[in-house]
Amino acid sequence: FIKANKTTINSLWIASISYALAKYLSREDAIFTTVYNGRNDTRIHQDVGMFVHTLPIVVEPFKSSNAVDFVKSVGEQIQLNMAHDIYSFMEIAHDYGVRADLLFVYEGKISQGAKLGGEDIKNATLLSTNEPKADILIAVSDIDDGFNIQIEHDGNKYEEWSIDSFINSVIR
Repeated sequence: FIKANKTTINSLWIASISYALAKYLSREDAIFTTVYNGRNDTRIHQDVGMFVHTLPIVVEPFKSSNAVDFVKSVGEQIQLNMAHDIYSFMEIAHDYGVRADLLFVYEGKISQGAKLGGEDIKNATLLSTNEPKADILIAVSDIDDGFNIQIEHDGNKYEEWSIDSFINSVIR
């Protein structure tokens, strides 16, 4: 599907989450956030550091005539958002009083190991801030036989069964 339709795994996941979220909330749109590496500025291409940017995603999944068009339109929106990320999500959140209730992170093959200077980093661990990044965080990484899906959620706002139900609707 990905190669045949010239799209990305990230776009497919975001489209799936958008569709499930709109259905789950009985809305015509889905609004949430995602992240990207933030390295589109050529001035920092050799810099080392954390340049992750949060991008807002606003999608109307039922306006597309078919799934392929929908996934492609999601990919186009992601590219446009990255091209216009000069106005950070943090500024948007502050200026308009919005927050990221749901954050989606596609990590690709990061769980399969990391390299530094061409050498494998053994036992690399990701550091947690022990603070929630959003009320619901969905992190997906590639593994040999599919995907690893990790979910964090605010237990004071969401019951385990509702999160499980939502995730099951995303992956079906």
